[in-house]
Amino acid sequence: MVVEGYTGIQWALKNSFVLVVLGVVFLYIVMGLGLLGTSLPVIVLVLLFVLIIPALIYRVLRKIVDPVPFWLPLFPVIPVIVLFSSGHLGGAGLLENIIIPFSLIFLLSTLAVIGPYPLFEEKIGAKNPWQVFTLMSFVGVALFFFSTMGESLAGQPLPQYSSTFPLSGWIFDGLANILHLQDVVYAFDSHVYSILWACSFYLEVFFVAFLYYAVLGWVSSASADTGKA
Repeated sequence: MVVEGYTGIQWALKNSFVLVVLGVVFLYIVMGLGLLGTSLPVIVLVLLFVLIIPALIYRVLRKIVDPVPFWLPLFPVIPVIVLFSSGHLGGAGLLENIIIPFSLIFLLSTLAVIGPYPLFEEKIGAKNPWQVFTLMSFVGVALFFFSTMGESLAGQPLPQYSSTFPLSGWIFDGLANILHLQDVVYAFDSHVYSILWACSFYLEVFFVAFLYYAVLGWVSSASADTGKA
C-alpha cells in the first residue's frame, strides 16, 4: 500500500514550527553578536536572501530547464566571485558600500545553497523548494557574519582559511603551502586572499547544503519505503 501525501520529513519542513525556531535562532544570534546596530538595508537583504530569493532563483532556473541539471546553478558562481573580489566595490554611498557588496555575498551563498539541490530533489520530494532552502540560506548568511567577526591588524598577515571554513579552507591553505605562496595569499589587503576567501565561503556553504540534502533525501526515501511496506 502506498501512502499518499507528505512523508514525515516533508511534514516537518512544511510545519510552521520550523520557521518559529529559525526566527528565534536568528534573534539570538543578532542579540548575542551585537548585530542590533546593523543597518536596516542589511537586515532587509538578509530577510530577502533567506526567505524569498533562493526559491525565486530556483524557479527561474526551472523555467530554463526542468528538471534543473546539476551544472546550471554553477554557471553564475565565477562571475559573482569575480565581482565581489574585484576591489572596485565600496564607497561612501548606500548602494556602493552596503547594498551591492552584501547582495553579491548573499547571492554567492544562495548559489551554494541551490547548487547541490538538483542531485537530491527527486529523493527529497518537497513540492516547494522554499521549504528546503530557508534553513540552508539562513546557515549561509549566519556563516558570513561569523566569518567576518575576527579582527586583523593593519599590516599583519591575514588568517588561514581553515580557521574560518573547516570544511573547505584546508584546500586553499594546502595549495598556498604546496606552491609556497603564503606571502602572496595571506598578505594584508591581498586581492588573491579575497578571491580565495569567496571561493572557500562558497564551497563551505555548498558542502553543508550537500550534507543536509543527503540526509533529507535518505530520510525521505526511508519514509517512502516504510509507507509502501
